[in-house]
Amino acid sequence: MRKCKGIIFLLAGIMFFSVFNSPIWASSAIRLVVTPKPLQAPSETTFIVVSQKVIPGTIELEFDNHTHIVLPLKKEATHEYAASYLIRSLGHLSVTVDDRHHHPLLYENYVVSKAPSHFLSKVVIAVIFFGISIWYWRRAQRYTGPQQK
Repeated sequence: MRKCKGIIFLLAGIMFFSVFNSPIWASSAIRLVVTPKPLQAPSETTFIVVSQKVIPGTIELEFDNHTHIVLPLKKEATHEYAASYLIRSLGHLSVTVDDRHHHPLLYENYVVSKAPSHFLSKVVIAVIFFGISIWYWRRAQRYTGPQQK
């Protein structure tokens, strides 16, 4: 009988604590994932909001030059909502995530820096392109040149 009571109490304790460890009782954590990191301009930036309890509705972007942009969030996966925007200006960026009733859920600040120019890769691609063009031109000259008799 004692073993039966012990097992019942053990099962009741496991069930009791598993209920309070479930995500329902957890705080409504909202995370904002921004790619690419660090933010660079000009680049297409993706904002992903991860939320379990609250459904976010929009993302508001505010730049240093007081440009205000509101982006609707689309459901991408379970508990994930995303929006993307082509950032063109440098400086500070304030991001606010709002729910469907326009109540702010999350507020974060980012610094937008200038994207690298990738000058060396452009030079390499140009050299390869011109090398292939000259090779094809020389190859074509063999068949269109003066005929020797």
